[in-house]
Amino acid sequence: MYEYIKGNIIEKDAAKLVIENGGVGYTAIVSINSLEALPPPGKEARLYCHLAVKEDSFDLYGFADKAEREMFRTLISIPKIGPKTAIGILSAATVRDLLEIFYSGDAKSLSRLPGIGSKTAERLILEMRGKAKKELEKAGEKADPRKLILKEETLAALSALGYQKSVAEKAYKEAELELSKAGEELSVEKLIKKALSIIMKRS
Repeated sequence: MYEYIKGNIIEKDAAKLVIENGGVGYTAIVSINSLEALPPPGKEARLYCHLAVKEDSFDLYGFADKAEREMFRTLISIPKIGPKTAIGILSAATVRDLLEIFYSGDAKSLSRLPGIGSKTAERLILEMRGKAKKELEKAGEKADPRKLILKEETLAALSALGYQKSVAEKAYKEAELELSKAGEELSVEKLIKKALSIIMKRS
């Protein structure tokens, strides 16, 4: 029904946002990753949409880009994964993360995500492995499940130290790039140390 809504963001919180278009405010449920990617209140944005219709409710789900919406729709097509579970998954992992997991067949990492059991993880990998391979190859990238595990553990450690996800994510990316350029073998310990060093330099 809705392809996207373009307008000013009025409110943002941990689970949803309000976007105004034509004098009407639309409340949309969004992932943490989309919340971080979208501009702050008062700024204009384009929000890609999916309307979930039930007998007693109409829920609007919003996405910062089409890729996340497509992944959301793929997830809710799997039995036992509803819209709210799909949003929880997309809050815990980016689209790129999920493509890497599907391609590598890493059911263990997938089952760590909220709402996904071992059987659902296997079903997702079976259905998505071929598509994930094409998407990653199209982008000229190669899946590395070990890197995903390193990322998860590093971000978990930074979160335990009290750093916000957006701060930790940015520091992790820079730390991974610096260590890789230096030719060092990646480890959780090295990534945490480098990420903390990057964060401290900014403070």
